[in-house]
Amino acid sequence: MDLSEFEVGSIYRIKIAAWETPTGDIVPAEEKVRRVLEPANCTNSAFDDGPVPDQVIESWNAFLRVQCPDSGKVHLLHPETIEVAEKVM
Repeated sequence: MDLSEFEVGSIYRIKIAAWETPTGDIVPAEEKVRRVLEPANCTNSAFDDGPVPDQVIESWNAFLRVQCPDSGKVHLLHPETIEVAEKVM
């Protein structure tokens, strides 16, 4: 899927494709519910030990920045791993 297909602030049911780890293990497909956040920038992203360099922020913008509605945890999803996404809110 393309990043432009997602609306910031909306919640989606997302099916993540199965994928192979570098060691050859297969991680099975799974479904997640996530809120889409605005792309990473220097004000909304940081490492545990300090600010994120601009070049890292730039590379993160190839990913969808999402939040788990239940836990509040924020993480990145690569759009090529998303098989299907359905807007639920």
